[in-house]
Amino acid sequence: MPAPERGAGEGGDCQDGPNVAKQVQDLMAEVKRLQNDVKQLKEAKGLAVEHSLLMPGQLSEAVASTVHDEPSSKVDEMKLPRAEDSEVVQAGEHEWDVALEASIWDVGLLLFVEGGEVFTMCEKVVGWFLVVLNDVLQIVFINAVFGTMSRYPYDKVTQRVMLSKRLQENHDLSNIDAAGLRTRTALLCDSQIHNKLVDTYSAISTYLQMSEYGGGHGVPGFAICLIAMLIWALSMMREIRRSWLLFQAVVSLETVGHNAKYSITLGDDGIAGGIVTKLSVMGKIITCCTVIIPRVGIAVSLLVGGQFFLSTSTTVTDLVLNACALEIVKDLDELLFEAIMSSHADAVMQGTVLRPNHDNRRYGWLLPEVPELRTKKAFIASQVSIFARLFMAMVFVIAGYFLFLKETVKETEKAAEMTCGRDQDFAYSPHPFGGLPFFSEVSPEKRTVFGLMCYYDAQSQMLQLRAGFEPDEELFPGLNNATLSELLKGTHPTCQDRSLSPPQQDPTKLNCPQYSLTEMEDMVALGESGLLQDANRCEDQDVSFIFLRSVCLSNKTYAERTPMIQLFEDKFRCSDVQKLCCHSNKIGAPKCTPSDIPVVNGVKLEYNLASKVTNMCPRTCGLCPETGQQAGQGEQQAIQGGAEANQTVQGGP
Repeated sequence: MPAPERGAGEGGDCQDGPNVAKQVQDLMAEVKRLQNDVKQLKEAKGLAVEHSLLMPGQLSEAVASTVHDEPSSKVDEMKLPRAEDSEVVQAGEHEWDVALEASIWDVGLLLFVEGGEVFTMCEKVVGWFLVVLNDVLQIVFINAVFGTMSRYPYDKVTQRVMLSKRLQENHDLSNIDAAGLRTRTALLCDSQIHNKLVDTYSAISTYLQMSEYGGGHGVPGFAICLIAMLIWALSMMREIRRSWLLFQAVVSLETVGHNAKYSITLGDDGIAGGIVTKLSVMGKIITCCTVIIPRVGIAVSLLVGGQFFLSTSTTVTDLVLNACALEIVKDLDELLFEAIMSSHADAVMQGTVLRPNHDNRRYGWLLPEVPELRTKKAFIASQVSIFARLFMAMVFVIAGYFLFLKETVKETEKAAEMTCGRDQDFAYSPHPFGGLPFFSEVSPEKRTVFGLMCYYDAQSQMLQLRAGFEPDEELFPGLNNATLSELLKGTHPTCQDRSLSPPQQDPTKLNCPQYSLTEMEDMVALGESGLLQDANRCEDQDVSFIFLRSVCLSNKTYAERTPMIQLFEDKFRCSDVQKLCCHSNKIGAPKCTPSDIPVVNGVKLEYNLASKVTNMCPRTCGLCPETGQQAGQGEQQAIQGGAEANQTVQGGP
């Protein structure tokens, strides 16, 4: 008889036993291979496996049965779980997950969807308080923007005030710049004076960047404002988009009865937070009405209010500051959370997601947009949303321009016209008869006023030299004279000694414009008429005339265009200008009038300049009463004084 075969119960177990370990290793390798295959299927065919292909319990059960119960022949026959036998779902089951953010808005949402179990009691109380505070602060800011800010920075009232100030003050004859013969309006528009109106006009011209209003070739302020409005619109669109995403997520959560205890599944991996998958109909309504709709409403209000806020900014500095202020208000919810809430609350928010029901047949377009375009509907939704958001951004900016910015630019241009537009070169004064204004053109090109310009240039240069600054050598060469400086300060040896009484003073000395403070106050109090009647104080201003002569003769333009100035060549002090006086030596004679202007050496004197010279030398021109001592002095002292003054001026370094 043939030898009996070894049965499985005899020596087979012992003989096949050493192969069990190897078979287990092969089994593990097969498991890994299948896992890799599933992973590739997920990437290539859009299949997703929710859990591991071979669960740890299945693996341990298979190994145990192999070692203890099953023969080696059954190991090969054991069926492994296949991909089609596993719990396979359609691709992207969790792609609709919406992660919450560390912001007060999302804290309010999580509290309303019955997810408060993830917070501590203290975090709940503070969270509710911050939700209310966030709403109140943003509403207060919106109300402040619309309720307290002016619709236009340069409205009709402001324009009328600017025009009135310009006409009443800047064109008044008494306020013209006599040195340059320009009105204050012309000086203001050239930024040659400094006051609040100049600062305002400078901001306007920079904002408009228009050549007719003194602007340059830079970027206009309203263009920068448009850019700021676009950035603000994009920022608020991001907020609105986030609100819409949360609305989609909340609405498409699985609907449960209102008696359900929890709608959040807490994780068992030690990570704070959880997954919100279900919510009752009433919960959805309350959440949308108390969190999402107010968030959208505030975002839209901030969008409109922010564009209004930016449109009222007519300087680049204000634009930057206002844009920063708007961004701070927009980020208030995140600021409150990060500044006050705990690290645990932050971990809860970062670890919590809303998981909508992905049933397209039930929720359709309410499902959140997914990152991967695996279906035609997802592709269409993604591409259409791009153009929709682009269109919305354009609409917001265009609407902001036509609703707010366009009118602001228009009113700003009107303000610029009120300040520097139209005719700048005229002066007015109330007419002696009737008081209504009469006018004159004020322009440096007018020949008849060059003498007066020379006079006022002398005035400004006297102040400059007396203060210790160098005169304008380019316009008045040779004026930087140490002798003139000493004469102005009263320290030159030829200056009259004012410590002596008038009868004791040397008539050959020069009257320098340096007085004690008491004397100056007395002279100002007496005024012109009082000085002309005071024999001791009515005196020729010799140094003033010397300075006027030096300024007028040093500038060739003045000397060429004003023939009268050429007559100063041989005049060195007031006693030399008697022929240039515009009225007789009769005491008490009326003031000089245009009809009194004499003709000297064939040159008709310029009325304005002759009047100034006459008032500068009142004793020589016969306006002062003579003292007894002065009446007895002869012609020889005047000639001698003139020669000494000539030597003083010519000998100056």
